Parts: sequence; C-alpha cells; structure tokens
Amino acid sequence: VFSLQADVDDAARVYLATALPERIRQRLSVGPKLPVAAQGSVSRALSDARASQDSAGVLLGADYYVTGRLFILGDRQEVEVVLMRPGQPTPIWQASFRATTSFRSVEEAIVRGLSRALGLKAPPPMPEGWPRTDEGHEAILAGDSYLRSPTVAGADSALLWYDRALSLEPGSSIAAARLARASAT
Repeated sequence: VFSLQADVDDAARVYLATALPERIRQRLSVGPKLPVAAQGSVSRALSDARASQDSAGVLLGADYYVTGRLFILGDRQEVEVVLMRPGQPTPIWQASFRATTSFRSVEEAIVRGLSRALGLKAPPPMPEGWPRTDEGHEAILAGDSYLRSPTVAGADSALLWYDRALSLEPGSSIAAARLARASAT
C-alpha cells in the first residue's frame, strides 16, 4: 500500500495522504491470508526503484499494490484508490470515494472494496478498542502521521492528537496505548 498522491489545499489535512493508506495497510494485514508489506519496506522499495510504484511492487515481490490520490479542495473531498498488479498497465480494481461524512466511512468503504477485489470472504474488522466516533478516528490518524515525523515537534503534535482522541473516546484502548507510546517518545 503506497501513500496517496496529495492534492490538498488545507495544510492541516495533508497528513491524510499517508495516514489513510497506513490504516488500510493495518486493516488488510489483519487477515491471515494476506501478507502486507510494512511501511518501512515500502519506503525502501520505492527508494530503490527511484519512486516507480510498479518497480517497487516487483522489488517487494508483491502480487498486488494499492495506490491512489487524495483530493481536498474547499468542501470537496475525494479519495481515489487503485489496485494494480506489478507489470500490468490496467487496474484490477479502481474506485473513487467522496468523503461527505468522514474519513472513517471512506476507510471502511475502501477496505470493503479491496477485500472483494482480492477475493477475501469478508473485510478485516476494525481492531478492538479503536475509537468509535469520526472525530476520535481522525485524531488517531493525525497522531499516527505526526508520530512518524523524526522531529520533536512531530512527537509533540502526536501527543496532542492522541490526547484529543482519548478525551473524545475515554474507553479507547488504542488511543490510550498510542498516547503512552507518544509520551515515551
């Protein structure tokens, strides 16, 4: 799963271009029949392939790869996702999702569509302890994105977002664990 090409006019939402694919990667990796390359492996393969996603897919030995685009301009929000086979120019599956309600619902729709396209019997479930509200979900996405930054400011921003997620969802074990991890960082 590669990061999405971002066409975003709101700097505060650019994190979704990496956070949303990371969530899709996490969700798909839950299934026992579907090995999913970790972000570090994907980044290394992209670097070795000089940013060619198709070549990176070959380097990873992937049967499929997921790519797409995030488009946020004003009130218009859209996520396009494409499932490809390395070496084949035409997509196996392609869909566009308008984020009219939340990115949580977009994530669910993407995971359902990819699961069907990959022949899975059912989409991988949302992990236990994950926030149930759209706001809590987006706060975790933002925290995850900021925590990946190698700066102290990134870790501080992640702390703020995870704290917000936990305040929105006091019973979320995921938000509590991520806040503890960011605090240790």
